[in-house]
Amino acid sequence: MRLTTDYMGLELKNPLIISASPFSNHPDVCEELQSHGVSAIVMHSLFEEQINAELHEVDHMLFHGKDSFSEALDFFPENEFENYEIDLYIERLHTLKKRLEIPVIASLNGVSRGGWLGYAKTLQDEGADALELNIYFPAVDPDVDAATIEKEYLDVIGSVRKEISIPMAVKEHMVHFVEFGVD
Repeated sequence: MRLTTDYMGLELKNPLIISASPFSNHPDVCEELQSHGVSAIVMHSLFEEQINAELHEVDHMLFHGKDSFSEALDFFPENEFENYEIDLYIERLHTLKKRLEIPVIASLNGVSRGGWLGYAKTLQDEGADALELNIYFPAVDPDVDAATIEKEYLDVIGSVRKEISIPMAVKEHMVHFVEFGVD
């Protein structure tokens, strides 16, 4: 019996793929899943919003009010702050790539054009076998037509596709709002 399949251009020994989940945070679990026949692992999503919030929080904690007193002007040394969320994600990617023989698929949920492009390129350069894009543009403005929303999705997908060469899948999240009248 032939179980091999093609997913996003990746030749897999079977169609059993572990979807984006916390499993990717545990290399031992991923190794066990591989030994039980899993043919690929999708890492949990890297959220650009988390990265931005983390950087904003670090900036706020370190620099809020630093110019309030002349004594504080040199209180903090000049420092290039790292982006800990992306560094941790890349570290997990490297660990999985070292310990697994099956493809490791990164997952990205961006919010800005620069985030989509930059993080997609970084994940490719750091060794992801493929990339899953999680796209979510809430359609909440009744004055924006479906064609405009569709164009936003296609623009992101096209831009990322031009930036990376690894296989890519798109997962779209639609939220439908229903308005209820109040009596």
